[in-house]
Amino acid sequence: MTPAELHRAAITALAFGDEARHRRLTQRFDRHDPESAFDHLEAVATVCLVDRFCGPGPVDHRVLAAFLDELRATATGTAPPPNFLEVEGAIRSVLGEPHLSSEIPPGRRTEALVIVLRYLTDTTAAIRGDFDAVIDHARELLQDRLPA
Repeated sequence: MTPAELHRAAITALAFGDEARHRRLTQRFDRHDPESAFDHLEAVATVCLVDRFCGPGPVDHRVLAAFLDELRATATGTAPPPNFLEVEGAIRSVLGEPHLSSEIPPGRRTEALVIVLRYLTDTTAAIRGDFDAVIDHARELLQDRLPA
């Protein structure tokens, strides 16, 4: 499996909640892949969020608040509960406010983006139905930073 195929399979497993497969795939990463895996996650989450919010750029705060309410409603019973200030910061950072990313520790930012990605994959038929196209679009965003 090429690095690109490995990352495609890993982000797909992550988005669809297949923890065991995601864990098996990430065990095959080399020492540089964890950084690259985060880049993939961020790019795929960006594509999904841009689709959800109808374009890049700052999000209307009322629309974002409604979206966060949806996320909160799905997070009942999780332990520990997600930090929705970090989730909001991660969303806003990929949609035009990149300075907010420095306010969230890297591991927590990953967790926030996974929450968003899984929610959008679960609730958006177009994302779920053609996830390969989402990944292809994300790879276009990362074209200069990722290996083939």
